[in-house]
Amino acid sequence: MLTRWILNSAGFLTAILIVPGIHVMSTDRWHLVGIALVAGFANTVMGPIFKFFTFPFIFLTLGLWIWIANMLLFWFAGYVGQQFGFGFTLDGFWATFFGALIVSGVNLFFGFLFRSIRE
Repeated sequence: MLTRWILNSAGFLTAILIVPGIHVMSTDRWHLVGIALVAGFANTVMGPIFKFFTFPFIFLTLGLWIWIANMLLFWFAGYVGQQFGFGFTLDGFWATFFGALIVSGVNLFFGFLFRSIRE
């Protein structure tokens, strides 16, 4: 679970650095660590719970709901971080979409990488 948290955090930091519509409240190193911790927690702990309870939507939409769920978790991580003073803001739908897409891509890449190393 710790490895997954670290991978999620790396995905969020990558999205923050790449997507132009994501604005960090502060570029201080500790603020970025705080964002990574909150975002990693949102995806690692809340993500599976959220997807479990919305499984009928995932089934009915043939998996498209997973993208919406990832976007909601991405937005939620920024919102919670803002409440503690170290979050990020999103410039609308496309920033949220591409941010969630990058987080998913980074997690997928490193997930395959670590699986191949373990085997």
